[in-house]
Amino acid sequence: EAVKAWKHDVKVGDIFRSSWGYEQTNIDYYEVTKLIGAHYAEIREICQERTQTESMQGDCVPVPGKYVTEPDYTAEKVNGAYPRKEIEPRRVRIQGSGTSEPHFKVASYASAYRIKPVAEIAGVKCFAASHWTAYA
Repeated sequence: EAVKAWKHDVKVGDIFRSSWGYEQTNIDYYEVTKLIGAHYAEIREICQERTQTESMQGDCVPVPGKYVTEPDYTAEKVNGAYPRKEIEPRRVRIQGSGTSEPHFKVASYASAYRIKPVAEIAGVKCFAASHWTAYA
């Protein structure tokens, strides 16, 4: 019953982090752009600032408001490259319980959990860094 009674407190602008991978750690960040009813939200993948700290590993933080893009293969190339377009928003079901941060399923192998800023400086939210690895 506690699960049924649980209501999320997610707001537009909240940031979610997903960590996944096999023999490496991939980090993805998502921003809530719209709330839909009591249980759903529209999210968009956002960019991250990455710093390499050692060979094939480093730290990253989310960049709210800067959305991930992809090549637009339906358009003509400009200077030898396709123009870029933002990746479409996704609709997700917010899940959780009274003891966990709200989260949603990204894929069968990963979920994204809300992260909160550690500070806000001059109106800019600052988040703790996450560690990534990438092995070839």
